[in-house]
Amino acid sequence: MAPSTASLFLVFGSAVFLSPHAPARRLAHRFGLVASSGCTLITLLLLVFWMGGVQCGAETLGFALPAPVGGIQGGFMSPLTQLGFICLGLSCLASLSPAVGRPWRGRAAYALAALVFLAGLTLLLCYLFGKPLLYEGQFIPPALPTSLAFASLGLGLMALAERHGESSYRPTPNPAVAPPARTPMVIGGLLVMAATATAIFVSVQAEEESTLDQAGKELLSIATQKAQELAAFQQERWDDGLFYFHNRPFASVVQRAFAQPHEALVQQELEAWLNQRTKHARFDRIVLLDTTGALRLSVPSAAAPIGARVVQGAAALQRSGEMGIEDFYRDEYDQQVRLAVLVPIFAPDDSRRALGTLVLRIDPHADLYPLLQRWPGTAHSEEALLVRREGDRVLFLNDLRFQDHTALSLSVPMDHTERPSVRAALGEEGVVQGRDYRGPMVAGIRKVPNSPWYLVARMDLDEALAPVQAVLPLWIALLASLLASLGIGVVLFERHRTLGFYREQARVARELRESEELFRSLFEDHSAVKLIIEVSTGQIRDANSAAAQYYGWSREELRQLRIQDINILPPEEVQQRMAEAEAAKRSYFEFRHRRADGSVRDVEVFSSRLHRKGSVLLHSIVHDVTERTRLEQELIRTHRLRAAGELSVGVSHNLNNLLTVVLGPAEMLQRRLLDPKSLQLVEMVIEAATRAADLVHRLHLSVRDPESQTCEPVALNQTIEGVLAMTRPRWKDESKTQGRAIEVYTDLGLVPPIKGITSELHGMLVNLLLNAVEAMPQGGRITIRTLSEGDQVRLDFSDTGVGMDEQTRLRVFEPFFTTKMDVGSGLGLSTLYNSVTHWGGTVAVASTPGQGTTFTLHLPAWPRTPGVAPEPARTLAT
Repeated sequence: MAPSTASLFLVFGSAVFLSPHAPARRLAHRFGLVASSGCTLITLLLLVFWMGGVQCGAETLGFALPAPVGGIQGGFMSPLTQLGFICLGLSCLASLSPAVGRPWRGRAAYALAALVFLAGLTLLLCYLFGKPLLYEGQFIPPALPTSLAFASLGLGLMALAERHGESSYRPTPNPAVAPPARTPMVIGGLLVMAATATAIFVSVQAEEESTLDQAGKELLSIATQKAQELAAFQQERWDDGLFYFHNRPFASVVQRAFAQPHEALVQQELEAWLNQRTKHARFDRIVLLDTTGALRLSVPSAAAPIGARVVQGAAALQRSGEMGIEDFYRDEYDQQVRLAVLVPIFAPDDSRRALGTLVLRIDPHADLYPLLQRWPGTAHSEEALLVRREGDRVLFLNDLRFQDHTALSLSVPMDHTERPSVRAALGEEGVVQGRDYRGPMVAGIRKVPNSPWYLVARMDLDEALAPVQAVLPLWIALLASLLASLGIGVVLFERHRTLGFYREQARVARELRESEELFRSLFEDHSAVKLIIEVSTGQIRDANSAAAQYYGWSREELRQLRIQDINILPPEEVQQRMAEAEAAKRSYFEFRHRRADGSVRDVEVFSSRLHRKGSVLLHSIVHDVTERTRLEQELIRTHRLRAAGELSVGVSHNLNNLLTVVLGPAEMLQRRLLDPKSLQLVEMVIEAATRAADLVHRLHLSVRDPESQTCEPVALNQTIEGVLAMTRPRWKDESKTQGRAIEVYTDLGLVPPIKGITSELHGMLVNLLLNAVEAMPQGGRITIRTLSEGDQVRLDFSDTGVGMDEQTRLRVFEPFFTTKMDVGSGLGLSTLYNSVTHWGGTVAVASTPGQGTTFTLHLPAWPRTPGVAPEPARTLAT
């Protein structure tokens, strides 16, 4: 406590102690006025000095100044303390001034004193909970003795303001309704508010710690996942190199290619070996070097050298006889960041004679950097840093999110231990807090297995604490509302004691009437559909306006109906459900209700019992869940498609690897075998493997990445006509020879080009057309319509075939699902669904057994281009 603060407390304490004797004793009254006026002026002057950045030396009263705390000089009065003294002085002056005719003075004095008491009590509670306020600010807050003194003086001034303000009340004839004492009630309210403020402060601190801990765990989880993905990527590339390492057939081809550099067939065979990996592995370039480091072959073909660093590494590995990885380096020719897998090639005669080195070069911008940039959340400051240690510095291997051109250019000294990248290089893992190039942050650190890399997932500290900071205004508003409620409560409590019995009766009658009106409006004016049903007969006794609007009957018409007229269940089942609700066995039901227009909707019903004039009624609340039910079914189908897609991706990758091993040697045997029978067997193997590769390709198309191809404007009507012309021998001529007649009717409207891919649209239409032909074994009619709907183009594809049941319709877009048993792969409609959704459209199917099937496609229209007219409308019947 500063010397000036202690002196002012002594003066104020004396004034408050003597003030109960004023104005009976003039000396005490004058002392209180002079003391409060003088102290208020002094503290106001000190506050002005502080705002101007000036510290008055006289404030120390000649005492030696203590040592600075956190760069702040002690021994001077805190600005918060100065404001407290000003409030105390004004409260004391208002209490000692005449209150008759000026009741606002007593209220002002009471409010100022209550404010000081609340502030002191809040500070005391914070000290009690070990969370002192304002200790990290720009000035030293009030100390514990200062807070205690403020709470005591505030309480005393509240009592003084109440005593001196009693004269402002008008005399009342009935003592029972005299103005009540406010201080006990206000003190209780202030205690509640102080406790609430302290609890809010402690809760915010705890929430910040919890939020930081949660953010750290999430970042650590992300870092762990990305480290595992990086390790998996590195292992996959290493396995790609092992494919060529000690591969004698490949070494033989390399030996012959080096011996016969101008032999075209040998060079083509060598290129075929290398093309196998460029198609299925993530290499931007595969280069074959001889033992001198000269470039002998490049796939894809390029004249640019491979780089001195890679050549030197290749020579070293030829001597060691082992594979190796050239870690992140910058190519001196194009200045791009690269990695490379180096595979020494030795002669196939087991002589360990080196033939050269195969360089599998990796562009990290294609896979590694996008992998680091992908985040599961939407935080603005989250990013992943990939680093490694080089000597006494830590080198960044990727570009920072908020700082360009840092890959292999930015490094940090190892003595900057506040940076998470340095702590990662020192071997630390887990959640850390520190500072980096963006300031305070929190990060999760993981080492990438089997590599010199370290993965740091970081986030700005401000953003990590943003959820807590966003809630602070709500807590402050809550505290302010408590203070306002306390003031309103005091006023209402004072007036309440002066009311007579007749006022109380009027209030009770009014509240009863309002309550009845409220509960009536809860039924009639509620937005939910509500029905009152008599259990014994099912008669609808009442319905609200929402029910009339929903069902399409007026309220009077609904009262003439029974619930059996709306519920599509058999009447005996409806009566059984009502009996269950009456017995309180069930309160929730799912039904299908028929409306006035004949439409049937899925609803959920919540029913509760009511007893009215000897009869049992059901109060039923009805919610329409038709759309929710549809969305749930769509969600189930989406989950199935996603699971099948994930399985298909893994299967297609592994099958591609196996087919590569089969096709390569088989094609070599085909060129070398002379025996016709053996050659026929090899050709059968090649044909079977080729069909399998085509199936894998179609499987990949059904689950491919939506960003793998670029959309283009496609003329829908023209594509439809082309498909009909191309497939005419199948649906027209072949069907006619089988004794069935198939008609195709087209109604092609005036539509703009769609946003899609021509080849995929062509395949989709062919698949739909052939499926429709196969679905009409007795012949029938196929109808194709197109029309424009705003920024979409609608395509209806209908047939009059055998149709599908509901279970088949729900699974029709799943991969490998087919009703043709041993014919077809079941990928056609799955590919159609994925293509349409990837383009931004939707596809739906409606079918009834025996009545045909209709596919409805909503395709996004290509943005209109000036001068380009939409396709003309045409109608054709075949």
